[in-house]
Amino acid sequence: MLYDNVIAILKSLEDPSLFGPQIGPKYALRLKMLFDEMNNRQAIDQAVSLGNYLVHSEANKRHRAALRAVLLGEFVAKRQPVVIRDTLLKKYQKLTTDQLKQCFPQLLPAFADNGKRLAWAPENFSNPATLRDFFEAKDWSKSTIPSYMFFVHTVRHPSVWIDNPIITMRGWTAISMSVLSSQKPRAYTNHGLILGVPVNNILSASPSDQWFDNYAGTDKSVKATPGHSMAQHIIEKNLMIGGLLTPQQIVRMQGGAEARDHSAGTSLTEHNEIVVTGLAGQPLPFGTTGSLTLKAYFIQTKIDGSFPSTFYRSQGKPTEIETVLKKHAKHFNVPLLYLPAPNEYFQANGLPPV
Repeated sequence: MLYDNVIAILKSLEDPSLFGPQIGPKYALRLKMLFDEMNNRQAIDQAVSLGNYLVHSEANKRHRAALRAVLLGEFVAKRQPVVIRDTLLKKYQKLTTDQLKQCFPQLLPAFADNGKRLAWAPENFSNPATLRDFFEAKDWSKSTIPSYMFFVHTVRHPSVWIDNPIITMRGWTAISMSVLSSQKPRAYTNHGLILGVPVNNILSASPSDQWFDNYAGTDKSVKATPGHSMAQHIIEKNLMIGGLLTPQQIVRMQGGAEARDHSAGTSLTEHNEIVVTGLAGQPLPFGTTGSLTLKAYFIQTKIDGSFPSTFYRSQGKPTEIETVLKKHAKHFNVPLLYLPAPNEYFQANGLPPV
């Protein structure tokens, strides 16, 4: 059975003039998934019909498309009964197109777990305390590097995150992290923290950089659509990514063409980005958030165990950074891991390996 009205709405969402070429198709995909789950699809299709145009203009066309998208969102995302269709229409038809475009994303679920949240359980990540082969720098050029997968937060030098990570983590609404693996040991910088992250703290996960801003203790977001809150920013990112991916999917897609289908940033990157909250005790749709924990510090070496002359992204001399990491690892009684990475990972702006 064809649902002509719903099909028309989904097609209008893919029109760049409504929500833009990047987020519009993601909205359409999410609405279609929700619509396909409904058992009253024919009634919904009839309820989102607005009849014929009174004045056929481009402005009216955009307003009509936004209005019908909001109505469909009410029925399939908010699960409103179709019998209140006239009440909803009266509520929304007096809004401008821009106001409708602001209402629409708020109807959609902020988090689409896709049944994959438990894949992020801390026990599915490596325990740095057991990987003693990495407790000192060594030459791996003729040896097999032990496999690992860590949740990391990389930093630039110097950083308060290195000096006092436990206290600092508690006050942040959103923190950019990465999955760092032996398969693809590429992160934003070459040193940082290895953390324990409760599954309910994960807000979004992409195999590429999300262009997500971190804000401590605020609901504002500079990199979001103007006027949108941090919550709306998270909704947008999850829609663009297509819902939650598993850590294994993140690693597999990272740095490859497949990452494009789950991108929420301005361009594809070699590193992934996982956004988590540092706030404990926050009720979210899937459960209450917990406390992040410090598991270890890490620093990257070349395959032969030596340091490059400079860490470009970390913005510091490796030996100076190593000294700082050793000091704090001892203070917090956690290991410092020396993780080998291909020499080309230390390049910057097309420079040869160092």
